[in-house]
Amino acid sequence: VGPRSQPRQSLLNALWIGMSAQAADAHQQVCTHEHVCARVSQSYGAKYKPPLENTYGDALRGHIFWDTRFPQATPIHGAKVTLVFMGAQGSGKTTLFNKLCNTDNPTSQELSSCTRVRTFGRCIQPFENCWLIDTPGMGTRNIPQKDCFELREAITRQPVHQLVGVAALPTEAKTAALIDKLKPINDIMSCDTFNMNPDGHYTPNPAERAKVFLVLTHRDDTIIGRMSLSNIEQCLREARDEYPWIGTVALIEPQVDVTWLLSTIIVSATCELVREFTIPMIEFGCKFPIASKLDNDDRDKIVSHIRAFR
Repeated sequence: VGPRSQPRQSLLNALWIGMSAQAADAHQQVCTHEHVCARVSQSYGAKYKPPLENTYGDALRGHIFWDTRFPQATPIHGAKVTLVFMGAQGSGKTTLFNKLCNTDNPTSQELSSCTRVRTFGRCIQPFENCWLIDTPGMGTRNIPQKDCFELREAITRQPVHQLVGVAALPTEAKTAALIDKLKPINDIMSCDTFNMNPDGHYTPNPAERAKVFLVLTHRDDTIIGRMSLSNIEQCLREARDEYPWIGTVALIEPQVDVTWLLSTIIVSATCELVREFTIPMIEFGCKFPIASKLDNDDRDKIVSHIRAFR
């Protein structure tokens, strides 16, 4: 029985491999920008179709520079989609969160971080299946330990479709200044979990690793935001060479219409493959930009315990 069944089994294996390859090719063919536009129009409405690549925005539309791997999958409709927002205090992270969720959470105005715990919000219609998580704002360095821990919890406590990094454009028209602004996010993205593919296996291919949808704010009052399209593209190429985790990039200002934000940030998340991240506490302590000094609240707690002990 064994020898006679081997040719049959080999034939079945060959057919299966061929069919799998054809299915993968077909999936790759339909997952194009045009296919996404058609599905989004059908599921959410024509006005939410993602704009074409490298569009030069006006006051109501931002600049958009799609990642080369967009879209990864057919847009999700109905099932839960999760986005985690992270970025520097004063960058407009919570303002963007409020706009997408129609909430009025306090913002920092660059003075201090108002978001000190994870904040959950449901996206406005018609994207109610998308849940957004706002996290404490980061400084350039020395982030309080509990703020870093809240960010770690936001990333690891549930499957995530898209990481959204928010940073203010630098006042200087230099790529080096932008790279410096993104260093705290880069410290976090250096964790091993972000070097995995969606199946949770390490991959040397940067295109299969986790990427961040990068939102650069203050486009209206910075030199980079007013540069020509070709100069902006060159700046972003250099930034991506330094930080391969940078995916799609959007440049915005406060006047940008919420419909445009939905058609880029949220639609992009619906086209991402879901991932589960794991950040061990040892790696968390080594790689997150945690402050070496205690903040006032922690210091007061320790002092009160010392007094009670005495």
